[in-house]
Amino acid sequence: MAIRLPQKNTRCSVRNVAKAVPETLLDFQRMFPDGKACAAYLQDLRRPDGFACPACGEKGEPYRIPTRSTLIECRSCRHQASLTAGTVMHGTHTPLRARTDSGWNLPAAGA
Repeated sequence: MAIRLPQKNTRCSVRNVAKAVPETLLDFQRMFPDGKACAAYLQDLRRPDGFACPACGEKGEPYRIPTRSTLIECRSCRHQASLTAGTVMHGTHTPLRARTDSGWNLPAAGA
């Protein structure tokens, strides 16, 4: 999956988070205050046209599992899908907010 970076001066909005890229650490912390915001951003990146259930094909807003920010469930067939499946974050037990913090800090550390 290729990620296209937006042009400079792109502003973050609640429904258009996948097109926004924070430029400073303060912008990053404002954009991702918690795991829920990180999950919304990841979902918009992975499914820019909205959720379509991989099992039944139903389109629409999935049910979000309150205790697991990366798990969503189809409202039609109740199939559960992970936002991190197929990514480097798959299978880790670290909270999503900590993982996005690490992703921000890697370039700063020269990695």
